[in-house]
Amino acid sequence: MPYMSKATIMGHLGRDAEAKQVGAKTVTSFSIAVSDGTKDKPHSSWFDVEAWDLPDWLAAGLTKGALVLADGRLKIEEWEKNGEKRSKVKLVADSYGGVKTFEKRSDDSVVSRPKASGVRSADDENVPF
Repeated sequence: MPYMSKATIMGHLGRDAEAKQVGAKTVTSFSIAVSDGTKDKPHSSWFDVEAWDLPDWLAAGLTKGALVLADGRLKIEEWEKNGEKRSKVKLVADSYGGVKTFEKRSDDSVVSRPKASGVRSADDENVPF
């Protein structure tokens, strides 16, 4: 029987991403804040994310406040501290395209970056809708 854990999270980075070398690979860690709740009673949920071997251009865009979309599998980390068992759920992002950065434009719209050649965006004049 096949098993699967998959999640997609979109929110703002709480801090700049940190990259560490683990053997021959690089792991980039960051946290995403997802806001929900109401205007009167706001609430943010924080999610830890790790991404393996991200391209340099992608890792460079993972700065505090950036709007990001992370997609990947869920992983539970368990440890013990002062005799007390602890755990947290982490998202392990799919490398090379599992994490996409966005930049905010002056008109508050969001545009994906980098734009692949030949791909239309909402800014193109010839959009049929």
